Amino acid sequence: MLFSLALFPSCPNKPKSTVVGTVIELGEWPQTVLPESSTVTIDETPENSRTQGMFTYYQGSDGAWYYKGTENASNTDIKYSDSSYAKTGGTDTRWFKVEPIQWRILTDNYNGKKLIVAEKGLYMEKFFDDNTLKRERGTGSSKKTIYPNNYAESRIRAFLNGLSYMTTITTEPGIYDSDSSFVGKGFLQTAFNNDDLGKIILTSVDNSIHQTDNSYYENDPTNSANDVSKYICENTTDKIFLLSFREAQQFGFNEGVKNGAVDFAYAQGFENEQNNIRTLLRSPCSDYLWGENHTYAISYKGIVPLVSLKWAEAILPALCIE
Repeated sequence: MLFSLALFPSCPNKPKSTVVGTVIELGEWPQTVLPESSTVTIDETPENSRTQGMFTYYQGSDGAWYYKGTENASNTDIKYSDSSYAKTGGTDTRWFKVEPIQWRILTDNYNGKKLIVAEKGLYMEKFFDDNTLKRERGTGSSKKTIYPNNYAESRIRAFLNGLSYMTTITTEPGIYDSDSSFVGKGFLQTAFNNDDLGKIILTSVDNSIHQTDNSYYENDPTNSANDVSKYICENTTDKIFLLSFREAQQFGFNEGVKNGAVDFAYAQGFENEQNNIRTLLRSPCSDYLWGENHTYAISYKGIVPLVSLKWAEAILPALCIE
């Protein structure tokens, strides 16, 4: 189990709910490795396949569906749940069973909806492709700098919701490449069928300064490096999102995340931090905490500034349901 119920206080001025902390299932995702000792056979013909979002699944002789994933583990000491070692280098593959995703209800009053978060790290993804890239939008007084820690224009938001995003600078100054590889086949379109999608609520995601930590500036407003305000992006409207710094605090993540990821995430390079997880948050840090190249993350130590946005990290997607 990923969370202790004691870590989830009820919302202020609201009676404690009996559903907060409950684990539910919604959607599906490649998770557990097929054991090396398994006798299951998998026919890799088109007639025995189905495609959902970014993945093509094949049905095994046991009736279950499997995804053939490339192994690119962070090191040779990584073990799957069957005690076999994951391979590094990205040249080997293993079959991963497609299983229901488990979610935990954090609150039943997130703007009147239930907020749920994945129980385990499901995938490895970057916040942005290049943590040194600044982009400029508009001209004159409307000109705005888009920093790498801008969640609204991030790679991770595009991946979660199946959107395009602006990526590297082309040879012509001021012109940027648009990456559309996630359009229609992001996490949202891959993890959920049409019935599941109908249960997920389009949510107004608050990316204001109130959702991150600006206490350094509040304590010392004479030092502009303490002020996170220049990194604040506009609010977004999404079905899938990352938790913010304040939400992570509110729901007990300041004590850390106490479990790891699914086998599929280990195959992608999930690094085992004392058998625990490090996962991205959407909130930026001030220059005092390395600024434009950093957002906050949750580790086994609690909420910490992330080292580099261009490194893939495990994700714990969040969403709202009725």
